Amino acid sequence: MILAETFLRRLSSHGERNGHGPFGKLPARGIARVVDYIEDGIDQDLRLSSLAAVAGMSVYHFARRFQETVGISPYSYVLVRRIERARALLRRNDEKLVDIALACGFSSQAHLTTVFRQCVGVTPGEYRRRVRG
Repeated sequence: MILAETFLRRLSSHGERNGHGPFGKLPARGIARVVDYIEDGIDQDLRLSSLAAVAGMSVYHFARRFQETVGISPYSYVLVRRIERARALLRRNDEKLVDIALACGFSSQAHLTTVFRQCVGVTPGEYRRRVRG
């Protein structure tokens, strides 16, 4: 997943000018637009239909081509980005966990805690104590 994230960040800031990619993959320019859209709206409800519209594709084709290009589903990619944003916020400030959850696009503190524990292995509170301890 780290490799996919690095790949997407590079494309996001240096997307190609031509929009043609190999069959079955999203063109670099399209993936860059989608990644920028996700980063700008990480605190919002990011629907698959919205991401597909940004890429200029049907929902079905977008989901399949995103998976083929990035290696993970659009939903998983958004969750990874939300967790990374939460980790950054937990490292640098003392905001309440509920505020961090909402700033990262989670529906509640409980949702953040559940997903964070699954991805990182500890709760957000434990993570904050460990990195700041």
